[in-house]
Amino acid sequence: MEQIKNSKFNIIVGIPTYNEADSIANTMRKIDDGLVKYFPNYRSLIVNMDSSDDGTSRVFLSTKIKTEKISLTNDKRLGGKGAKIFLLLELSKKFGAKYVATIDADITTITEKWPKLLLSPVVQGRKDFVAPVYTRNRYEGNTTNHFCFPLLYAWFGQRLSQPIGGDFAMNSRFIDYVLRQQKPRNSYLYGIDIFLSTHAVGANFKIEEVYLGRKIHKPSFDKIIFMFQQVAATMIFVLSQYKNRRDIPQSETRLKSKQRIDSFIRKPNQVKVASFKKHALRSLQQLPSGNIHKYLDLNIGKIESVLGARTLISEDEWIKILTSLSNYIVKHLMSDKEAAKIATILSPFFFLRVLEYFEELDKNKRQKNVDALVFNQAEKLRNFLASLNNGIDFDKENSYYNPQQSSFKTKQRGGRKA
Repeated sequence: MEQIKNSKFNIIVGIPTYNEADSIANTMRKIDDGLVKYFPNYRSLIVNMDSSDDGTSRVFLSTKIKTEKISLTNDKRLGGKGAKIFLLLELSKKFGAKYVATIDADITTITEKWPKLLLSPVVQGRKDFVAPVYTRNRYEGNTTNHFCFPLLYAWFGQRLSQPIGGDFAMNSRFIDYVLRQQKPRNSYLYGIDIFLSTHAVGANFKIEEVYLGRKIHKPSFDKIIFMFQQVAATMIFVLSQYKNRRDIPQSETRLKSKQRIDSFIRKPNQVKVASFKKHALRSLQQLPSGNIHKYLDLNIGKIESVLGARTLISEDEWIKILTSLSNYIVKHLMSDKEAAKIATILSPFFFLRVLEYFEELDKNKRQKNVDALVFNQAEKLRNFLASLNNGIDFDKENSYYNPQQSSFKTKQRGGRKA
């Protein structure tokens, strides 16, 4: 341990864990195989940032691998996922690492190629930040599909498919930048992934998406309520930091037509879905109507209609809500506290949109049709924002949303970097 603490490393791969004793060994073996096979000339370190009570750290330390490893378990800063990642980034500076990757521990479909795919673009000096693309169960990724992906696309013209995927790579330049930024409370929790991705896009770092194949992991539907609020609060806060970045042309982030929806289907338990709907309607009923109108521009009639008929939120209604939210972010100063408040108000509408989307999925059995549902919703939001701003038409491939001026501006090639 002491020898590692005083060492220098080229590559660090972090595995944040909370009660992953049943999956950590497989994940670290695949990472180890990839580092040994594809980066033999680099000194690498695997770091487990753990706050478990099921012996995850013991499994990590007892699993034999060739790559050097270290487990961080007794640090008070290891509470949430974001806290673990921030600690990893700080540790990378201490160890002098130029390249860092983070990989979730519960993925059963990880292969030894994941480290290569994630790290190669930064190790080769081509990119600053690498994000994943997977094919996933169509009932998962709802916070991505209906919130993070469409907002990033509408604001910046970037199609970042999995901005909260959990598996990323970055170089020291990006790490230095991120560590200097103001960190809202929820970024220390599940907000960390969108914190990284939004800064990468907003500050115009060089980004690449890499296709990792299938992603099958532990079901996350049970965590959607608090996870969405943490992600939304963080994204709202970070977006507000970039409303003045109107002169920065956005770099291209393109991946050749890889399908995002897997043939694998695992539908949430219907009892849980029914409970989820009750929670959404109950939460909506408890919200002050004045705040709903202030942040989302919805009147009391619409709210009463949803509650009375127990209706869900359609795609068009959701797009209008996200448009109103964007306009509010642009026009107001945003504190950490207010961002969290807005996320709480937005949550029941998001939940009702997800439930409506589940019904749409039942009508679209083909994988490509399901993919189209997600992309078309984001495209509609981008077009809707454009139509509200003086009816400006824009080229999809060569424009980006300028939230400060509430308009779309044409991209310029060769612009300044972040």
